[in-house]
Amino acid sequence: MRGVWTQVASLPDRGHVVVEIWNDDTQLAEVSHEEPGPLLVELFASIESIPLDDLAAALAVAKAELER
Repeated sequence: MRGVWTQVASLPDRGHVVVEIWNDDTQLAEVSHEEPGPLLVELFASIESIPLDDLAAALAVAKAELER
């Protein structure tokens, strides 16, 4: 079991890099940043529960990647 993990992606339908957040093999969300706007989180999946610390850590990684 992988748990919560992130992946940087450059998707063909986006003009910028995004960070995907996964729980095992289910994509939970995508974090993007189109300057000059704020970081945005698009939620995809509904799961019963996820450890808050795991999700917070994944969001912190996504934020750090996009603010480089």
